[in-house]
Amino acid sequence: IKAQQSGDLLEIERLLKQALTQNPEDYETNFGYGQFLGNVGRPTEAIEYVRRAFRREPLYAVPPIWLGVTYEYMGNSAASAAAFKQAGKISNDTTISDTSLLVLALEADDRAHIDEYLAQDSWARKYLDNPAGVETEIRQKLTEPANTNNPYNRQAFAVWAAYFGNYELALEIWQEIADKGFSNYVFWRP
Repeated sequence: IKAQQSGDLLEIERLLKQALTQNPEDYETNFGYGQFLGNVGRPTEAIEYVRRAFRREPLYAVPPIWLGVTYEYMGNSAASAAAFKQAGKISNDTTISDTSLLVLALEADDRAHIDEYLAQDSWARKYLDNPAGVETEIRQKLTEPANTNNPYNRQAFAVWAAYFGNYELALEIWQEIADKGFSNYVFWRP
C-alpha cells in the first residue's frame, strides 16, 4: 500500500514480482500484476497474468473484462470482443460487457454494432444521425448526481465525446478521472 500511495512504479512492480515468487498461482497477485502491466502500457505482458488469474477463478467476470480491455489496447478488436462476450456469459449483469462491446463499436465507427449494443433508451441515440447539441448534453450529464462521482459513467461520456469528434472534451474528462485516482488504463484506449 505504501508503494502504491507513493506512486513508485518500480517498487510496486518489485513487490508484485516478489509476491508471485512466493505464490505464483495466487489469483489476486496475478490479476494485480496484470492490471499494473496494463496501466503502465505493457499490455502484451499483462495478458499472461490476467489469463492466469482467470484460470484460477473461471467464474469471475472481471478477468475477461480486463483481457478484453488489454486486447483493445493492443488493437485486437476480435480478441477483445470475444473476451467481453465471455464475461457476459459468466455474469448475471451484462452491463459492463455490453458497454465494452459498445465502446469497441464506437472505436470502429461500426454503426450496425453501435445500434445493436446501444440501449433503446440511451440519451445518445438521438445524436447518432445529428450530433448538434451533443457537447451541451454531455456536459449536463456530467453534472447529474449519478455521474458526478462515478468514474465508469464519466469514462463512458469521454468515449461518446471522442466518438462525436470532441477530443478536447474527451481528454478533459479522461484527465479528471485520472486526477481522482481512477485507473491509468483509460489513456491506453484507442
